[in-house]
Amino acid sequence: MRIAIVAPSPVPFGPGGAEALWAGLYHQLLADSPHDVELLKVPVRETDLPEVMAAYESFTSLDLTHFDMVITGKYPAWMVQHPRHVVYMLHPLRGLYDSYRYFGEPTTVDDPDPRVRALVDTAAALRRSTVPALFAQFSEAVRELGPAHPALRFPGPLARSLVHALDRVGLSEASRYLAISRTVAEREGYFPTGAQVSVVHPPSDLTGLHEEPGEYFFTASRHDAPKRLDLLVRAMAHYPGSRRLVIAGTGPETPRLAELAAGDPRIELVGRVSQEELVTHYARAIGVPFIPVDEDLGLITYEAMRSGKPVLTASDSGGPTEFVRPGLNGAVVEPTPRAVGRGLAEIERLAGSPRTAELARRAVSHISWSHVADALTAPPARPVAHHADRASGGDGRPRLVVTSTFPVWPPRNGGQLRAYHLYRELADQYDVHIVCQAATGTVPSARLIAPGMTEHVVPRTREHHDAEQRITDLAALPVTDIVAGRLSALTPEYARTLADLLRGAAAVLLADPFMYPVVADVRPESVPVIYDAYNCELHLKTQMLPHTTVRDELLDEVRRVEAAACDAASLVLTVSQEDAAQLRALYGTPAEKFAAAPNGVDLRSVPYTPMAARVVQRDRWLARLRALGAGSDLRHVAMFVGSWHLPNIEAAEAICAMAPEVPDTAFVLLGSHTGALRRRVTPPNVFPLGVVSDAAKLTMLAAADVALAPLMTGSGTNLKVVEYLAAGVPVVSTPVGLRGLRMPEGTVQVSALGDFPEMIGAVLARSATADSRSELARRAVEAAYDWSAVADGVRDRLESVLVVPAP
Repeated sequence: MRIAIVAPSPVPFGPGGAEALWAGLYHQLLADSPHDVELLKVPVRETDLPEVMAAYESFTSLDLTHFDMVITGKYPAWMVQHPRHVVYMLHPLRGLYDSYRYFGEPTTVDDPDPRVRALVDTAAALRRSTVPALFAQFSEAVRELGPAHPALRFPGPLARSLVHALDRVGLSEASRYLAISRTVAEREGYFPTGAQVSVVHPPSDLTGLHEEPGEYFFTASRHDAPKRLDLLVRAMAHYPGSRRLVIAGTGPETPRLAELAAGDPRIELVGRVSQEELVTHYARAIGVPFIPVDEDLGLITYEAMRSGKPVLTASDSGGPTEFVRPGLNGAVVEPTPRAVGRGLAEIERLAGSPRTAELARRAVSHISWSHVADALTAPPARPVAHHADRASGGDGRPRLVVTSTFPVWPPRNGGQLRAYHLYRELADQYDVHIVCQAATGTVPSARLIAPGMTEHVVPRTREHHDAEQRITDLAALPVTDIVAGRLSALTPEYARTLADLLRGAAAVLLADPFMYPVVADVRPESVPVIYDAYNCELHLKTQMLPHTTVRDELLDEVRRVEAAACDAASLVLTVSQEDAAQLRALYGTPAEKFAAAPNGVDLRSVPYTPMAARVVQRDRWLARLRALGAGSDLRHVAMFVGSWHLPNIEAAEAICAMAPEVPDTAFVLLGSHTGALRRRVTPPNVFPLGVVSDAAKLTMLAAADVALAPLMTGSGTNLKVVEYLAAGVPVVSTPVGLRGLRMPEGTVQVSALGDFPEMIGAVLARSATADSRSELARRAVEAAYDWSAVADGVRDRLESVLVVPAP
């Protein structure tokens, strides 16, 4: 697509959070997406009402028809006209919205002048077609009344009336709505009534964030009154410790802050600092206090937590409270000097625990530019017809309802990829509706994520989240999926949505077994159950759950739910023969219930790279690594991809152990599993790159000499191995890594973990003949593991159990 990011450029110019956001999004789309992108900035002054109105008018005149999509996020840019206009809301003109009350101005215009009354009347009935008339009418009023007329004061009730009217027109025409935080999404009057708003947190553009031993409290903000740095300074009188408080930044409040801090030698104002100095301060902080009033988002919170530091914020601080979990990765206190002083002592205490740093990083681990870009460029939502009385969707096709404990879009990890691609293939024949639970604070929505496939997002309530968190703390591992069914009564909207869609459905498909208790409560007897068993869950959870006081209780719960799902299902799809055998042995499920549905790959999105082109790409990668300080003796690249999943973490540890034995090979690790290596000193030829964009992963798939699957535990089959083979990368795997896959002999080198260094060397030595083996592997993947082939293999079995009325 040709995408335009349209934004105001403040006059006088000063780089701020909005400028960083648009620059980050622009560079993400430019570098790591298939789209063409342009960043269009229009100069905007807003010292008085005529300047504000002129700015609004300038955006209405932009011709953007040569773009396929337009993204805006701040006034007055959303006045542009485009059929695919996506609003990623930072904020409107807050001084005329939620902050207006601080100015003591009335909300209604009481000026009797007929020219003022005419403006108010036009604004009240404003439509796109009458916007030009409003601007002309306003210009005439300014000319006749003079810019100093009391009715034209800014802020003031007339200014509020005009801007609200213009925002109402511009925003009502958008095709999709997103917000940078739950705080912004929930503010009254920001979005059109009834708008479905998705929350997508943007990251900071600050690079190099890392953790060092903590020494002092640190915060950085523009010295403005809403940042409440004066409250923080006064709170130091109630902090009993000896740690310093270092405050970076400048602004109109700087002289007052210096005066307040003069009597306390522990407080240091260091002024404006460079990005490198800012990163160092975060790394050396013991904790980061950030207590603004009603902040939109607060990237300081993100930067601090990425650095592994606990954050202190206030109960009315808005955006920062979305990440801080009191007692775990920070503290939330009342905005009083005494409470903030106690909060400083609390985050100092928390900073002594390694678990605090891990929980801080985990709270923001989902935030990335690739996630933002994917969310903004996702297919547009469409209204969903509910209360259907027959086994079909709104277009007359049989309706297949899917239950899930996680959102499927955007597809990143194994479960999401399977759900998205397999059910998308089925959506050419069925009207697929996925009903998923989502994290607390996610905005509920129903969105079309592929032709014929709609995702219904139901966020877990705060009560549900808190109950789940208590169990997670006892289990020492996230248990969102295991307890989803048990706690679902705390999120009643899930059952209501599911019951609504199941009336007259052709079948309900369990994307995992854990929502079956809800299905059992609301499913009409005539609707059959299909269980898509990604894994043998009892086997997997037995491997994963630590030995805690609740382990046996949780495993019993997994066993009961998985057994009930197998018993109720008319059809059980399994990714491997081994999983089917385990489920039969555990639960006595009849063999005739099972059908094979292995994990696959979307071959349309994974190009095959022959060895000659691979060598060129590899050398470019190695040159980049050397430029970043890697050793000059590196000659080859081995890759591993994995999510935050215990078998993948164990595999990464195994790679770190074997890497010194293959010193001429760069071991590149991609995916969230690399977070488990943060505290480990990795060998110099191991490069944990973390979560990367799809484009970056494809680049690595085209550059690697060998791909690894050193897995010792796990269930199901590995999407990563199929993806490696589809791209033409030679693979070295343990037997577990190849579990459930049937590949021609010689296309994968299977080895015990201890023999991996020797096997990697053998693969590298045979690079001249690698194409013949990789071409054979690609053909085998096309025949059996392309998602269209997988779907073809289950369609007949689906037809045998679906309930579809005669035409």
